[in-house]
Amino acid sequence: MLTFWVYILRVRTGHYYVGHTNDLERRLSEHAMGQGDGFVANRLPFELLHCKTFEDRDQAFRFERRLKGWSRAKKEAFMKQRWGDLSVLALPPKERAARLTARRWAGDRASLDCARDDEIQGSYSTIATSKRNRPSDPYHPERS
Repeated sequence: MLTFWVYILRVRTGHYYVGHTNDLERRLSEHAMGQGDGFVANRLPFELLHCKTFEDRDQAFRFERRLKGWSRAKKEAFMKQRWGDLSVLALPPKERAARLTARRWAGDRASLDCARDDEIQGSYSTIATSKRNRPSDPYHPERS
């Protein structure tokens, strides 16, 4: 029986790439040689962060599409198996803020590092550029 893989790569720029294949070793080799999708080829080297197996291509393809629609913070919560954070990150930003405030008031010591999608926590913090670390932009002060 054929196995299908969904995988997440972190490329040189710190971005994530999500893909699926039926031969993970071959596909990673193709990425390393710059073949296939230009996104990875233009941002070598890369690191394999996560992979998951599926029994058929349709399941793998659906899961790949699902992951591609997730925010960076949600992908990281998934890779770190922070299941409670996934449910909070699935909420619209205003509802997410309200839920996090309620968790803090309730004294919930669960992982609350999912408050902002643009901040990267844990082992990925070295590649993060949060809004407060960006240089000010005199032409667009709202971006600062």
